Amino acid sequence: MDIVEKIQNLSAREKAIIALTVLVVFLYVPYSFIYQPERAELARKHQALDSLTTELNRLNSSLVVKVGQEKSVDMPVITLPEAQDLAQMLDSISREAERNGVEFISITQEGFSQVGPYVQMKCKVEIRSRFRPLNKFLRQLSDKHRLFMIQSLRYETNEALYPSGVAILKAVALLEKK
Repeated sequence: MDIVEKIQNLSAREKAIIALTVLVVFLYVPYSFIYQPERAELARKHQALDSLTTELNRLNSSLVVKVGQEKSVDMPVITLPEAQDLAQMLDSISREAERNGVEFISITQEGFSQVGPYVQMKCKVEIRSRFRPLNKFLRQLSDKHRLFMIQSLRYETNEALYPSGVAILKAVALLEKK
């Protein structure tokens, strides 16, 4: 006897029970073994994302508060004199560097040119420092001394220098023409 013959010999009630069983197996089994675990995993991931978002917002708000506190406790403003000659300018910049823990290695002149009432001197400055003090020094330099402009900056370090590094600045100093 073949399966088809066996199914034909069953009563209508038995055929309905088999059809209902097959329907339940083909619908319930994929639901319970595929869809439901994936849905639970997705819910866990959403919950983790929500907790991470909450933590990120908390950290951002605490960072904003901390940055606000740091800005309110700024260093006293030390204005660099507008130098009339190169010696004055380099002296005031080197004093500012010492306050920030930055050490000059060398300053090399790369050329002069005339720009209106100023003499423009291009120079290459090599500095040894850690990154943060260097960053602070450069920020103070750009805020306080408008006639010394940094055109390019390259920061290099290696195992021998770590955690310090060497910064190579290409800068332009504008000096009053005498």
